Amino acid sequence: MLLALADGAQLLGVMLVSQKPHTDSTVVLVPGDHEFIQHPTSVDYGTARPLVVSKLDAWIANGRATLRAPMDARVLKRIQDGLCLSARTPNDVKQLMGCQ
Repeated sequence: MLLALADGAQLLGVMLVSQKPHTDSTVVLVPGDHEFIQHPTSVDYGTARPLVVSKLDAWIANGRATLRAPMDARVLKRIQDGLCLSARTPNDVKQLMGCQ
């Protein structure tokens, strides 16, 4: 699952993956955090990349992506905060997002 994170004018994409011993444990989502989450799911910050809105719109239009219900604001904030905390977030993404 690709999760689009918005922070002002910047849009980032990050993958959500089933939690395994080798996955990033900075933020782990559990059932109840979102209707899509069925089991412990890691936010894979190593995949964080800027997204172009027109590209995301095209993916939705051609069926490559499907819109889901928005994340609860508190869950989204945990995910956004984890971006700067994770050692796996690419340095250029951390710089882009103003991580200190």
